[in-house]
Amino acid sequence: MHVGCGNKPKMLKSFKLKNLKEKFENTMKKVNDGLVMDATKINHTAVAAYLLHTLGRIIFPDHSGNKVSAQYLQFVKDLSKFHEYAWGSACVAFLLHSIATTSRLDSRNIGGNFNLFQVWVYDHFSNLK
Repeated sequence: MHVGCGNKPKMLKSFKLKNLKEKFENTMKKVNDGLVMDATKINHTAVAAYLLHTLGRIIFPDHSGNKVSAQYLQFVKDLSKFHEYAWGSACVAFLLHSIATTSRLDSRNIGGNFNLFQVWVYDHFSNLK
């Protein structure tokens, strides 16, 4: 949490994937040196970091560069429930919302899994092949 103007805290809305990578690189060396947590905690954290990357860059990509929205942290908090979410439906809904937002006159970038949209067009408009 960052402190903004006045007494109201300004909440962190996204974080850079580069920073996430830097935190977890050379983890085995850190384990051998005794500088980090136990193996179970390392595995859980590594899986959570990988899922954050997948959520932010593959399922819900946006035009922010290499940042991932902090809202996805709630989905990797309890990994035992991760499989219960309808990720396909969420991906399509995010893509449709991104296309609707991009269709505005002042928009310059498109977000969403655009490869999914290209495959759909290819599949549904066979005369364009």
